[in-house]
Amino acid sequence: MDKKDYGKVPAYLTKHKDEIEEEYRIVKEMQEQEEELRQRRKYLIPEEERQQLIDALKKKWDVLHHDYQAIITKVTKVNPLGLKTMKENLEKEMEQIEKDIDKLNKKYIFVDSTQ
Repeated sequence: MDKKDYGKVPAYLTKHKDEIEEEYRIVKEMQEQEEELRQRRKYLIPEEERQQLIDALKKKWDVLHHDYQAIITKVTKVNPLGLKTMKENLEKEMEQIEKDIDKLNKKYIFVDSTQ
């Protein structure tokens, strides 16, 4: 074989390969920019704000607990279905508030403002 371009990669394949690599590079840059933007939207909640949230949740829990105690006395005496449902709902709400307070008691809390 005496062809001068024998064994060489054709120019059109090299061109397509370069185009594909350029597209991959562009997609990768776009993904990096999106991730960087997402990271900028997350911030550390200030200690004062965290403490205010905890205090507000505790106050709400106290109010719910007061209502819960009032319902318990009525449920044991009369035991109607409506009060029983209210009692269960208050228990769920109080449990959720306790979980939220536990989450807020962590040292670092980041807020994602994208959602």
